[in-house]
Order: sequence, then C-alpha cells, then structure tokens
Amino acid sequence: QRLLGLAATQMLLDSFGYRLNRILQIAERQAWFSEWPADEDVSNLISQFQRPRKSIVTSVAEYTARGSAAFAPAYEKATTYGGEAEFGRYWLGPNLTDLVFRGTLKHLEDGHGFDAGNERLTRILDATRRNMVGRLLNSRLGMRGLPPTARPAFVDIDSRANKRIQAADIAAGLARYVLSQEGPEGLIKRWAKVYYNGSRLTENNLEPVLRFWSTVHN
Repeated sequence: QRLLGLAATQMLLDSFGYRLNRILQIAERQAWFSEWPADEDVSNLISQFQRPRKSIVTSVAEYTARGSAAFAPAYEKATTYGGEAEFGRYWLGPNLTDLVFRGTLKHLEDGHGFDAGNERLTRILDATRRNMVGRLLNSRLGMRGLPPTARPAFVDIDSRANKRIQAADIAAGLARYVLSQEGPEGLIKRWAKVYYNGSRLTENNLEPVLRFWSTVHN
C-alpha cells in the first residue's frame, strides 16, 4: 500500500494540474529562487481517490488523464514566454498579470466534457480549475474573468449520445494500438500533440522515454 501511495503521489506531482497550480503559486509570490514557496501538500487530494476495492493508482491515473485534457492548453500558455524582460524571466517567476496576458485564464475558463462514469473525479477537477481561476483573477491589474455562472462547466457526457465523445474513444483505441505496436515513437509520428507524464512528448525529448519503454517491455 505504501508503494502504491508513493506511485500515485508521483503521478500527481507530474500532472498538468499540479504543475500549473505550482506556476500560479510562484506567480503569486513572484519569489526569488532562494524564496520559492514550499511545494503544496497533495496528501489531501490523494485521500479523495481512496475507495474500497479500487486501486489508488487506477483512480489517480484516470484523474491525471482527464486533467491532461482539461489543463494542458492553459499549462502551455503559462510556460510560453510573452516578452518579459530577460532579467525578470531568469530570476523571477512570472507574475499573475503575465499569465493572464499569455492566455492562461482564457483556457482555464473553457468547459470540458468527459465520458460519463466518474462524476466525482469531474467535480475534483472542476474544483481545482476554480482555484486556479481565482488565483489568476487576483492579478495586480485586477483582471476580471467570466462570472462563475457564465463559466462553462466541466461535465460528464454519455458517449452513446455524443458523437464527439465517440470520436475521442475511437482515437484513444487507435492510440493504444499504435502504442502497443510501435511504442511512443509511433504516437508522435501520427498525432499532432502527445503528452507524457505532465509534458509534451516530441522527438527532442523522446530518447529517455524510449529507454524506459524498452526496459519495461523487454
């Protein structure tokens, strides 16, 4: 159980949701390297995934997979520099206003539909999203976002009644087949964007992933 808990914790720390929240946490402080705020404790979040007769790793894997769809666009905006001075870029984290101008807030205010079956995870994701939006709206310029009632929700959708969810299921099935036949390299040749452990997988960072993949599957 301890080993499973450690694995689940590391999955959360590698997830887009945690990494984006970390950027926002640093942006609030705009701290010097010697004063980086402490890492946020994920134990409370981990406890929300514990359910009888279900592996904690399975629950966290589903949560982080949903989080990739929900938070990857906002994370990419947050990590794309928008013209800040070189000194500030190197010594300081971004401030909240920078992140708003980059488009991070806009992507966090987007809604998302997930295949029905685990509304609890969707609620946890939406609560995480609301926390992030709140942080961005505390920027120094007093940015205003959509009113909470006008912000598109994170919702569960029955795939039998939605063609977009059905198309996503087909794409996921094709991705699993390509992965089993050709490994991660096959995915990046066929998909415009592939995410792996909280970062985008490209030809430039593929080698360590291939080494791990060959070790696990040989």
